Amino acid sequence: MSGSRRPARGRPASRKPARNWLGLVGTILVIEAFGLAFVDAVHYSLPGGMPLFFPARREATVATSSPVARARARALPAATARPVAVARLEAATATPTRAPAPAEEIARRRAAAPPADSARRRYLPGDAAPVAKIALVIDDFGHVWDVAERMIMDLSGISVSVLPHLAHSRRLGELAYEHGHDVLLHLPMEPTTYPRDNPGEGALFVAMDPSAILRATRRDLGAVPHVLGVNNHMGSRFTQDRRGMEQVLRELREGGYFFLDSVTAAGSVGYELAASLGLPAARRDVFIDNLDAEDAVRQQLDELVGVALRKGKAIGIGHVRGATYRAIKGYYEELGRRQVALVPVSELLDVPPARIVTRAAGCPQGTACVSKG
Repeated sequence: MSGSRRPARGRPASRKPARNWLGLVGTILVIEAFGLAFVDAVHYSLPGGMPLFFPARREATVATSSPVARARARALPAATARPVAVARLEAATATPTRAPAPAEEIARRRAAAPPADSARRRYLPGDAAPVAKIALVIDDFGHVWDVAERMIMDLSGISVSVLPHLAHSRRLGELAYEHGHDVLLHLPMEPTTYPRDNPGEGALFVAMDPSAILRATRRDLGAVPHVLGVNNHMGSRFTQDRRGMEQVLRELREGGYFFLDSVTAAGSVGYELAASLGLPAARRDVFIDNLDAEDAVRQQLDELVGVALRKGKAIGIGHVRGATYRAIKGYYEELGRRQVALVPVSELLDVPPARIVTRAAGCPQGTACVSKG
């Protein structure tokens, strides 16, 4: 037809809006991927963190994602680079092997101690031979410094019993050793009044298994320097438990220590069991400061001397207190007047030998029975 026109072939419609939309989506996806990677990296860097959005990385890192695992991983290179430190750590935590030599080891340690200062001669009753001997064991060193330091510096001849794991335990143990005092570990043990009365860190409890008792005893012994022997802190329940006490006393025998039974319970088996094991041991005779007053302490010192004059020796136990310090400091003249020597507790130990019991005493024929000395 002459009047009609064919539509012109123009350019196809523009696709630019579609391309822009796809580019925008791609950009968003790239930004989101970077964002997720950033969040993942930040979370992974936190303590205990783990990758959140990348499972492959999570599987690769799960073995080291916890603080403990990371600490172990960090420790490995140091351990291989410092074999000496590792050897020392292993030696400190390994089960110690010690030869049993209690009486000889105590004598050796006393001989190796620094000589006492000249003021210590005050406890001797002049040139005359003493008619009796007493020992004064002062418990609970470690809590405070001032009174404890004065006791160590001024009270010649006392024996110093130090609680483990306290602020001043090590320093006071060193100071007592330097001034020629016997140093004891005041070993915390469970009382019948627990938990009302807490024996403190490092305490031994009846419910502990033998390995736990052994570990705690060794740790406590390592917490006080220059220890010659051990006496119980509290312990009115534990010292009546034969199983637990035997575990402790065997360890003391292996280490060459002595045991002083503080007798905080009438049913304590400590001294009897120590004697049966051949461990050097002793028993407390008098508590000198159940009343925290100077006159009362002096009266108890008089009682202690009276026991010593009857038996030839006696052991008193006191505590780190001002009244106890003043009473003992003022009592040296009385000791000299009564010819009683104040000596280290290690000089008053009993080392009962095992003795043979004859058949007449109840042993089967053809055998020898060993009794408790």
